[in-house]
Amino acid sequence: ALRLATMSVSGAEIQRFKNQQAIYDCLLRCGRGIDRRDTELIESAFHNDATVDHGYFTGSASAFATFIGPFYDSHGVVQATHRVNQALIEFIDADTAHVESYSLVFIDAAGEGGSLTARTIGGRYLDRVERRDGAWAVAERTYVLDWNSNVDSTVDRDGSYFGELARGRTDRSDD
Repeated sequence: ALRLATMSVSGAEIQRFKNQQAIYDCLLRCGRGIDRRDTELIESAFHNDATVDHGYFTGSASAFATFIGPFYDSHGVVQATHRVNQALIEFIDADTAHVESYSLVFIDAAGEGGSLTARTIGGRYLDRVERRDGAWAVAERTYVLDWNSNVDSTVDRDGSYFGELARGRTDRSDD
């Protein structure tokens, strides 16, 4: 007869998994908020006094949340998709973690002569994340650019079967 091994998981292990997921959810909310230019969603990933250093912007997370949409508009961004990949979450104590997460960002932006430029950006978020009043959020973020690629876009939104698909938008109207 086949005997299945039983595995018990401690309450501490379950809490660690819950904390990791709450932290990862912060990372996802921020990326989606940037793509959708959703100030409230971006702000929900950060504590009220959080700071952000993105190179082209350094300041409060709240100011970043209101800055990024107009910044994208000024650079002709018509579509952006942030992908948060693996995240190394290292707990410093019960309420603090250092998080390094890899990201890929895909952007279609206005190019020369009405064309689109496809921008692909690889980098990392270096975050200090804290639990305050029971909620995990980013307290400090530094973005590190690892590489980028800019090429003429080959996006075909109207050809083939693409013309029949719902269009992704930079707001929440396609939810």
